[in-house]
Amino acid sequence: MTDHVASASREQTPASAPDGAEMTVEFVVDSYRVTGDLRSVGAPRRLVDILNVSDEPVVALRDGALDDPLVEGDEPRRFDTVQVHREAILFAVPRSDSDVHPDPYDLVEKVPVPVTITVPGFEIAGNVYLLPEINPNDGHLLSSRHFIPMTEVSIRAVASSEAAWFEPVVVVNLSRVQLFAPRSG
Repeated sequence: MTDHVASASREQTPASAPDGAEMTVEFVVDSYRVTGDLRSVGAPRRLVDILNVSDEPVVALRDGALDDPLVEGDEPRRFDTVQVHREAILFAVPRSDSDVHPDPYDLVEKVPVPVTITVPGFEIAGNVYLLPEINPNDGHLLSSRHFIPMTEVSIRAVASSEAAWFEPVVVVNLSRVQLFAPRSG
C-alpha cells in the first residue's frame, strides 16, 4: 500500500508539470532582425505552436540583440529584454537545436507544396504543408492570421539581390503575407 501511495505522489500534477522551455529565435521585422531567448510556458512546443497559441499581442525575448540583417557587419545592439509585437513579425527562424516534437496523436497527414511567398522586403520560397485534399490553387491560406512553418526555404531580400540565404525551417506570419503563389514541381 505504501508503494501505491508513493507512486501516486510521483505522478505529475498541474503544479509539478514542466514549466516550459527556452529556445533561441530570430524574428525578422520590417527593418530589423531581433534575436534572443524565447521562454514558453507548459510543455515544450515548436516555435510555430508557441506563436499560434499565445493570445498576447507581444512576444518577449531575453538576452536580445537588434541589428539590420541586410547590412554586413552591423554591430548588434544588446538588451536584457526585447518586446516585439506579434503582428510586426514577418518571419521567425528557430536558432537553437530542439528535440521538441509534436504529440504523435496530434499529427494530421499533410503534403509538402512548393510555394513562393512575399512579405514586405523579402521573397520566401519553400514548402508549406497542406491537407492532401486541398488544392493549393483554390485554398484560402491567406484568410488565416496564424503563423505557418515552411521547410527547405530560400530567402531573398528584394532590395539587395546579393542578400539571399537558405534556412531549413522558417515560420511565416500569414497576416504579413502579401502574395502566395503555389509552384508546380
